[in-house]
Amino acid sequence: MSSDTNPLASIPKTWAEFGVGLRQLRKTSLRAMETEQTAAPGGVVISRSQLQRYEAGLSRPKLPYADHLDELYRANGWVSLAVRSLYGATWDPWNEQHGVARLQHSPRWPALYDGIVWLALKPTTTNVGREHDLALTWGPWYVRLSVRLEASGLALMTGKSEDSSGEAVTLNLDSSLPIFLLRGADSVPASLPVIDLRRRWAHKDVEPREGRPRLRELGAEGRPLVGATPARRRRRRRPTSA
Repeated sequence: MSSDTNPLASIPKTWAEFGVGLRQLRKTSLRAMETEQTAAPGGVVISRSQLQRYEAGLSRPKLPYADHLDELYRANGWVSLAVRSLYGATWDPWNEQHGVARLQHSPRWPALYDGIVWLALKPTTTNVGREHDLALTWGPWYVRLSVRLEASGLALMTGKSEDSSGEAVTLNLDSSLPIFLLRGADSVPASLPVIDLRRRWAHKDVEPREGRPRLRELGAEGRPLVGATPARRRRRRRPTSA
């Protein structure tokens, strides 16, 4: 999606760039945005002074505020995605309020996003070093694999094209053990080992070819892949739309 139509279509690299995008998205005054929040009893209220600090790049929003900010700025998922992507390098679900460990997660990206997307995964403290069986379904595409999740976690990376329907398609991830998950886009957090899923996807309506040779996979930015055992050793090309 062109940055001319959405200031956050190019995922910001810094909180200062994020602030610029917020200012460009805003269609009303900060006072009006504060009033709008107070009119909804029991909800999150971010003061106009705090919003101003976000827009100036002087402060970063808390991760749990990502969806609230997205609704406040009428951003259709772009603010939420930008906040989560920027948290990738410092994501710490064990010590911060950075999510809840679940057996099932349902991340999604803006329908018009086209590029690299990623999922950062971390185990619970009681399941460090254990094998986690993962099943991912994204529209008609699926992939299954087993990974050993260490304390540092890992990232699953794949590609995404624009959703032709104009509606974001949800990716459903099931895990045999509870995991923490953070979704993002563009640059994968440099601290995480990467599993590239782009040649692992299979289509539910296409029978995998028997005896298909294994294809060598490279991690993002030349980083080595962690040991992941696919449930199916035969792979299909990555989804063209998901």
